[in-house]
Amino acid sequence: MAGFETGLRKSAPTKPGNVPKKNFPSSTMTENHSELQYLKSLVNQLNAKIHTLENDFSKDWNDVKDKGASDLHRYGADAKTKAEQAGNDLRRYSEDAKAKAEHAGEDLRRYGEDAKVRAEHAGEELTSSFQKLRENASQKMHQISSGIAQSANHFKGKTEQTAEQVGNQLSKDTEGVRMVLIGPPGAGKGTQAPKILERFNNMVCHLATGDLLRAQVQQGTDLGKQAKKIMDQGGLVSDEIMVGMIKDQLQNNKQCQHGFILDGFPRTTTQAEKLDQMLIARKQKMDHVVELQIPDSLLISRIVGRLVHPASGRSYHTEFNPPTKDMTDDITGEPLVHRSDDNEATLSKRLATYHQQTAQVTDYYKKHGIWAPVDATRSPAAVWQSISAIFDAKRA
Repeated sequence: MAGFETGLRKSAPTKPGNVPKKNFPSSTMTENHSELQYLKSLVNQLNAKIHTLENDFSKDWNDVKDKGASDLHRYGADAKTKAEQAGNDLRRYSEDAKAKAEHAGEDLRRYGEDAKVRAEHAGEELTSSFQKLRENASQKMHQISSGIAQSANHFKGKTEQTAEQVGNQLSKDTEGVRMVLIGPPGAGKGTQAPKILERFNNMVCHLATGDLLRAQVQQGTDLGKQAKKIMDQGGLVSDEIMVGMIKDQLQNNKQCQHGFILDGFPRTTTQAEKLDQMLIARKQKMDHVVELQIPDSLLISRIVGRLVHPASGRSYHTEFNPPTKDMTDDITGEPLVHRSDDNEATLSKRLATYHQQTAQVTDYYKKHGIWAPVDATRSPAAVWQSISAIFDAKRA
């Protein structure tokens, strides 16, 4: 500070008009002394200010230094704490991850052991099932082999018997037959007609007027439309239509050259007379008229279960004559159907019309001595025996 004061004194300006003189009067000396005192006062004030500033600066610097050191220490402590926490968290996470990995490994080992045990059990069960399957298959094969052997022996015996019967029939039935099969709906005409065809080696034709009419209905011809309307109402088709259809078949169906089985025709005396006229023109005559007789009450129970093969006309019954396979024709494997007119209401009306008109036909053929009744309430096999006996008696 002394140096600073000395410099200040040297640099302090003089008041204007104060020019140094060599000799100073006393008044001048007094003034200079006052000025000097003033300057000293200023220097002292300035020194005091500087001292105050130095103190303030020192204090502020110490405060800043202390605060910075404190903050730095605090930040360092916080950083250290956070670092320690992070380390702890990392160690904890590592331990958790390690524990989970160990648990996962244990679960995996346990699942592997379970899978191994299950696989072993499955293998044992599969082996056991396969063994049982082999045993069952062996038993089945043995049963099948035995059944085949029995069937073969049975078939051989039946074949020999059938061959003998066919041989006997061939000597008798090579000329064919011309016959009428009479009976109400459901009496079994469709069941017996194929047997008659077999008896005559399929050398004759089977003309079922109902099937002929239904074929016309399926084809949508005018005749078919008229016939469908009449049949749905339970009525009978006119003589002109029926006679025309039969005449066309006898003339154009090659299978009819050796004979025929008429099923459902004639149904009136007029039709019977016209049929005889056609045969006379062909120099032929009727051989048999077989009537299947059965009460109406039994017919109603039969008709509701009747099944028909549309293409051939073969008929079955769900109870009395079922097919080998449900709803399937035994010969072709084609589906069987229920006729739309096979219901009780339509049947009752058809039976009334049948009895009214057919009685005249049976009387007509009784007079010619070729009519024969057959009890159709029995089984199809028993009915066939009666029909076959009629043929045998005629040929004897």
